[in-house]
Amino acid sequence: MRIAASQMMADESANLKMAERLATQAFTEGAEWVILPEFFTSAMGFHPKILEVAQPLDGKPMQLLKVLAVKHKGVIGGSFIALRGSDSYNTFVLAFPDGTTYFHENIDIKKISFFSLNK
Repeated sequence: MRIAASQMMADESANLKMAERLATQAFTEGAEWVILPEFFTSAMGFHPKILEVAQPLDGKPMQLLKVLAVKHKGVIGGSFIALRGSDSYNTFVLAFPDGTTYFHENIDIKKISFFSLNK
């Protein structure tokens, strides 16, 4: 088994490009599964401005994961802040080579007290 790791910065556009480049490299070098970092689109965990980078569930991050999985015939996953109605969740998406996706919504970001995180 070969494992690679990466870290993202707080720039959504650059992160999507980096995720595509790194995943393509990993698949090209023989990876069957690629797992991107948590909050791979924003690199912001529990920060007061986290909602500014929220995306629709079927937006750019999920579309990128689907395209990469199909193109490279591999499995790829990563999490981002996804909007579902008026709520926003830390959502992990797993995309498969046949184009199917599965997701898990972890926590409604709006229900976190950011002040308690600064203690």
